Amino acid sequence: MSTRPPPSPRRPDRRLRPGRPRRRLRRPGERLPAARELADSLGVNVHTVLRGYQRLREEGLIELRRGRGASIVPGATAPDRARLIARLREAAGEARELGLTEAEFLDLARTSLG
Repeated sequence: MSTRPPPSPRRPDRRLRPGRPRRRLRRPGERLPAARELADSLGVNVHTVLRGYQRLREEGLIELRRGRGASIVPGATAPDRARLIARLREAAGEARELGLTEAEFLDLARTSLG
């Protein structure tokens, strides 16, 4: 029997605390562990891991492919990519406020890329 008290809302479980990687950081192109494997190793529900993977995909940090798993997207570093995504979301919100259609916004983005 464990003598460790259960985590409380004020003291999060050390295993889930950000900034404390248990393994080395992953490199672009490298595959991430399967959701079930990661969930088992962390002691969390597999759906929690899947939601996390989905959020990372939405932020453009990982690529998910059915049957092939998740892998780190090559290119920009995570902080750079996250900043860019935040700015794009702001620009998309501003475009909506101005009444631009999705096609018009995407045309502007393509033009900006040169």
